[in-house]
Amino acid sequence: MSNVKNMTEFEEICKLAIVNERGVIVLISMPDLFDAEEIHNTAANVPKKLEYYKQTYGEGLRMKRNMDISIVGCYIK
Repeated sequence: MSNVKNMTEFEEICKLAIVNERGVIVLISMPDLFDAEEIHNTAANVPKKLEYYKQTYGEGLRMKRNMDISIVGCYIK
């Protein structure tokens, strides 16, 4: 299901979106949801949101405060 394996790959996708002035869709897996949540980050917000994701999620893309929540995908929009 995941197209990103680690924070390094996630960051590369976000940086490519920034260079091309594009937004990103981030897919978040949560234990109480059947499908991954889709979060749309507009082009203008990607730089700040990338900082947030790097602070909040570890190298393995699991949330630092709740290991049951993880990033399972990231696509340029």
